[in-house]
Amino acid sequence: TLQAKGLIRDRQPILLAEFENRSPDSTLGPTLTEALRVDLSQSQTVKLLDGEAVGGALTRMQLPATTILTPAVARELAQREGVPAVVTGEIDPVGKSYVISAKVISTANGSALTALRETAANDTELIPAIDRLSRALRERIGESLVTIREDQPLAHVTTASLDALRNYTQAIRLSDAGREDDAIPLLKEATTIDSNFAMAWRKLAVNLSNHGAPFARVADAAGHAYRHRDHLSELEKQAATAFYSDQVEFDSSKASVAYRAMLAIDPDNSIALNNLSLLLFGQHHFAEAESLAVRCIATGQFANCPFNAIASQTAQGELPRADSTLALWELKAPIDPSMKAVRVLAPTWRHDYAEAERRARERVTTVSTTFWKDVALGDLASIEGAQGHLARSEADIRNAEAIDDSSNAMGQYFRRIAQLAQMDLRHQVRVNEALASLSEARARHPFASIDPTERQYPQLAVAYALGGKVDDARSLMDEYARSVPPMLQKADPERYEALGHIALAQGHFDEALKNFQRMRATSPCALCGTFEVAQAFAKLNQPDSALVYFEQYISRGDMFRIRADGDHLASAYQHLGELYEAKGNRAKARDYYAKLLDLWKTADPELQPIVKDAKERVARLSGEH
Repeated sequence: TLQAKGLIRDRQPILLAEFENRSPDSTLGPTLTEALRVDLSQSQTVKLLDGEAVGGALTRMQLPATTILTPAVARELAQREGVPAVVTGEIDPVGKSYVISAKVISTANGSALTALRETAANDTELIPAIDRLSRALRERIGESLVTIREDQPLAHVTTASLDALRNYTQAIRLSDAGREDDAIPLLKEATTIDSNFAMAWRKLAVNLSNHGAPFARVADAAGHAYRHRDHLSELEKQAATAFYSDQVEFDSSKASVAYRAMLAIDPDNSIALNNLSLLLFGQHHFAEAESLAVRCIATGQFANCPFNAIASQTAQGELPRADSTLALWELKAPIDPSMKAVRVLAPTWRHDYAEAERRARERVTTVSTTFWKDVALGDLASIEGAQGHLARSEADIRNAEAIDDSSNAMGQYFRRIAQLAQMDLRHQVRVNEALASLSEARARHPFASIDPTERQYPQLAVAYALGGKVDDARSLMDEYARSVPPMLQKADPERYEALGHIALAQGHFDEALKNFQRMRATSPCALCGTFEVAQAFAKLNQPDSALVYFEQYISRGDMFRIRADGDHLASAYQHLGELYEAKGNRAKARDYYAKLLDLWKTADPELQPIVKDAKERVARLSGEH
């Protein structure tokens, strides 16, 4: 048999189209099609696409389930489902006899792979003729299939347009390979071809959000998907509802219900596993978030699921598990830019900043897109800032800022402006220059010309508060309250950060603590707000509570902890040294001052007074003179 000869691989499925009936008897087409279907279904060498799969595909094509599978409809359906071949047939009357012919058509290009013909002398000979045709087809189908390159099915989502589906499917494959910037134009094209294509709108919203697009653009795309949800399958409907609920309405409970409904329909659905994991991580349910992300990886999904798994593993302090996940990710998706970005950060989980800086510099020189260049420069700047290399950090932040300015990414541009000012103001160096840089940036890009959601009010307010300009900080937050949509304010933990720093600058330490605690509770990252809470307790002269939170800041895991360490790590070591020294714990005080000295062993000149003080304290605590 062909199977014994190895000519048929795993019974590749084929699709049977309705016979074209050219006889006056309208019943012959459906009758002979069904007879051939029965014969082929009994074969051990031929596998027909089943009725349930055909019905599901027709629904996604927005065609009735009763649609007749003409050769044209059948071929499009086969292209969507990844079926390599279609069997078509014809019935032609010749006097009182009939000629029954069949072809095996390549789905990819429509060429005839094989053609057969049988003759029936009269009506009673039709079924025997179909039997003969079926036996010959079984052999020929096997021979034909081995010549066809096996194609992946197109995505199983609802759209009437095959071209739109092709664009969407290619975009999904690019996104899964970490090339979201290349996927966005394809998704835009898909939604242009089919403006009702809900899942393309949804994925466009996802990719725009991941690339830091303005909230209004993300909400618009997500809104298109949500408005068309009633025309979708239940699985797609829940996907559109979940994303809109989470990212536009900021209703995490509603989003969670929708994602769990998706998993009830399809337990291996990567969209639901990935996004519910992300949702749970933001609520600090790290163990459950990790479980879902690991399940997603087990399905073979290496786009976003390893990212979420590592985030949850580091948050739980499970660094060996995070290392293993990263190693698997690198093996399965070696060119994924998200994986490469996480690989840069991995040494910082253990405070190995020299190795992190080496990897970051290599990444900056090899990254190809402006989005990832901006990310790489920002991470390098944080790594340098943590080590006290302020000048190098400033240069890299300014390079990232120039990228954002040239690409009109105003949200990221003002975030970089605030980052640079905060770095100097936290260390109280170049204070006047830092404050002037804020005014210059706002004069260069007046807020009136920028979407309110991109103005970075809270981060700029933090900078002004650090610089002692409380009135300016308050004015910004008042404008934030008037300009930014209330729903967005409600979901923004950075507003609590700004309000906390304003209260801190005014000496209202109780109010600062309450705002920092809100920031910590609502922030989607594991470490955010911990240092600020410790700082507020220290200002309130509650050293025991301050020690708890400073220690927690030092020890707690966070995949992106370098972004906090760039601002706070040295200060945390200094605070811990001073607090333990005040309590008379000379050994612990000495250890934390020593950590500060090691971290800032090559720090810039502006920071050397702090280094000198730490050296003197270590010497004194060690009994050396």
